[in-house]
Amino acid sequence: MNIVDLLTYARMHLDDPALAVMRTPQLRKNATDDEMGIGWQLRTVGGLKTAAHGGTASGGLCLLVELIPERHAAFAILTNHTNGWRLIQDVERAALDLYDHVALSPNQAIAHRGVDETMAQASPMAVPLRPDDYLGTYSRAPLGGVTVSLDGGALTVRGAGAGGASRLVFYALDRAYMTDGTAPGLPVEFIRTDDGKIGWIRVDGRIGKRE
Repeated sequence: MNIVDLLTYARMHLDDPALAVMRTPQLRKNATDDEMGIGWQLRTVGGLKTAAHGGTASGGLCLLVELIPERHAAFAILTNHTNGWRLIQDVERAALDLYDHVALSPNQAIAHRGVDETMAQASPMAVPLRPDDYLGTYSRAPLGGVTVSLDGGALTVRGAGAGGASRLVFYALDRAYMTDGTAPGLPVEFIRTDDGKIGWIRVDGRIGKRE
């Protein structure tokens, strides 16, 4: 796989009207502002619709392809480092700003797209939450459990993908991000059941059910 092959693939999707249906939203990712098409992670940035898909491999991370259909544009980003997602995030956001002058809205809830991102554009919410709503252990077989507890008055998350214990800061109801650990700024989403209670947590793009 190389950049030329990826951009050839992108051109095929941009040029063939029959493939546009794959970018039609099929569902909204709960507790985020992103949607899912058929194989494409859909996100609106500054009013501009994008379709992307990231991924990981041994020793590398990538944003395989990002389409901007309204501009008939696309780009791909490949890295050869396990922390390459930090570079991917910076390059993607810089490219969108440079070529289209668009950026994520403040506190816009971004969803995992196969590669990590941080909530750099988020700021804490002013209204306090009810911590008891979120406390507990969440199972994520086969990755192991995630535990949300109260530590010194602050909610913390500990478990697979969380990089040890990390304090959570909420920027909206059921939407938070980590402030420390191995990936500060990483989004954490809580998802409610039909009766309004917290039933699931999503950390690092992977969901866990509350025990």
